[in-house]
Amino acid sequence: MTRFGYIKVLWYLLRAHKVHFIVCITLILGNAIIMGGALSTILPILSTFFSSSGGEGIGENSFFGKVLSLYSQILPESKYKQIIPLGVLVVLMTVNMAVKFIIVRVCSGLTFKLTCDCRKAVFHTVQTMKYSTILQYSRGMLTQLLITETRSIYAVFKQILSVITTFFNILTIVILLILLSWKLSMILFLGGLLIICTNLYIVRSIKKLGRVAFSLRSELMNKVTEAVWGLKLTKLMSAEKIIAHGLDRVSRQSEQTARYMAVKQGFQVFVSGNLVLGIVFVVVFFWYYFPIFSEGISGKEGLIAFLIMAVKLSPHLGTISREYGTIFASLPAVMKISEFLSGDTLSEDKGACKPVPFFEDMICLRNVGFEYVPGKLVLRGVNLEIKKGAYIGIMGRSGGGKSTMLDLISRINDPTSGRLIIDGIDFSEIKPSYLRSHIGMVTQDFFLFNTSIRENLLLAKPSAAEQELFDALEKAGLLGFVNSVEEKLDYHVGNNGEKLSEGQRQRLCLSTIFLRKPEIIILDEGTSAVDRETEEHILASLRELHYHGKTIISSSHKESSLNDAERVYWLKDGRLAVLSEKTTSSENKSLNVKYD
Repeated sequence: MTRFGYIKVLWYLLRAHKVHFIVCITLILGNAIIMGGALSTILPILSTFFSSSGGEGIGENSFFGKVLSLYSQILPESKYKQIIPLGVLVVLMTVNMAVKFIIVRVCSGLTFKLTCDCRKAVFHTVQTMKYSTILQYSRGMLTQLLITETRSIYAVFKQILSVITTFFNILTIVILLILLSWKLSMILFLGGLLIICTNLYIVRSIKKLGRVAFSLRSELMNKVTEAVWGLKLTKLMSAEKIIAHGLDRVSRQSEQTARYMAVKQGFQVFVSGNLVLGIVFVVVFFWYYFPIFSEGISGKEGLIAFLIMAVKLSPHLGTISREYGTIFASLPAVMKISEFLSGDTLSEDKGACKPVPFFEDMICLRNVGFEYVPGKLVLRGVNLEIKKGAYIGIMGRSGGGKSTMLDLISRINDPTSGRLIIDGIDFSEIKPSYLRSHIGMVTQDFFLFNTSIRENLLLAKPSAAEQELFDALEKAGLLGFVNSVEEKLDYHVGNNGEKLSEGQRQRLCLSTIFLRKPEIIILDEGTSAVDRETEEHILASLRELHYHGKTIISSSHKESSLNDAERVYWLKDGRLAVLSEKTTSSENKSLNVKYD
């Protein structure tokens, strides 16, 4: 990732807030001008106190000579000659502080909006990316991108605005110094260049530490996520100490790296401060011993004013180099976010936009193949026709590809080879979001959100009335449990439904099917966790949906789950076979099995 890549993602976030950004820059520039006006009063103030010279050491034709002349004309021999310039300074500094407060408010608002936009963009990308791409990222990495690294955007923009502020302040002071004495300014600028080069050298090591820190944060987030999600397994295996040791190791490495970065940044400030003192000494030395450098500011007030401005300049030089280092320390996170947002193959909706009347004839799988790992086919040459209103079953041994085929039909994944067609239109021409709005699917790895039964159901149909929720629960065989708890629909299911049994979790997932009543119902081991009596109740509810024209595709290890299927297929070694008889026993050698 080049700097242009960083700029690209930063501009991507800024473009929606261009006006806000311009306002920030305008305020920053205006504040720098006000600060310059305040600094320009220093020499008149000093001149009034150094009455012996009265500013005679300042060249009459210079900018500051003209400023002094102006004050002399306005305040000739006035008793307020010393007070008024000081009053002007106080007023300008007050205005300067007020504008600074406004800048902080406006810039903080901008960085907050940009952080929210970044998190929203990352989350949208996660939601729309191909499922096969999601599998390339760990849960910890995705969590880190959404929470931790999006906050780095806040830090980066904050530092960028700080650098812009510092740049305008430096530019203002530099102009005043040149106007006061360009010869002494050359010495000062050479010293400033030394400070910048020294800081850049330190920044290089900070940049390297930033990359290490990012990697360790990612590993730490993965470890924490795994430790929480795998807590039950950890307890069962008595592996608490092993997991804790691994987490502690990464945590220590992360903290150590952060400490090294803090030391580097502290050393940066120390070096900059000492170099500034040395440069001030050199300036005074040249002014005192080399008359050529004292031309234009031979008076003490001129030298003091120059040194005050030089000292005022030094923290800004330290700030800009320090902020530059901080930005580079945060750039690995920006790089990761940029790569995540700009990937050409991430969006599953890319190029898919055809609006079509949904499913009036049939779904066809034509010579479909799929592989998770190149060269290792899970499905090979699958051909299948599913007519509207059909009820088909799919059987096969574990790992045979049943779930993969159902994922292709719901377009969780796209085929590696072959085509999926609905009513003559290729699946790739239809937005997956539109396709899935007509599909209801219950998977064997069912998931529930850490909220109430009501909220989990309303995810499937937000507009559902309360009676619809109860009806769906009754069809799934879960109404008895809901009525037995005090909270009813407001019963909190816990993290991934941990307060429910496995069978209850599956029935709650099935309830979403009966609530939505989608055109296509896909069940991947949809009744695997329920008893025989409950299964019969659920199958009766499914028969009712099928009677009303719904298409049902069900996979199962249990023959009983597929008794209502009009046709049952057997999936073996990635190839689909038709069981020509109503029986579904894989052990029946007399079956006439025809492979497509």
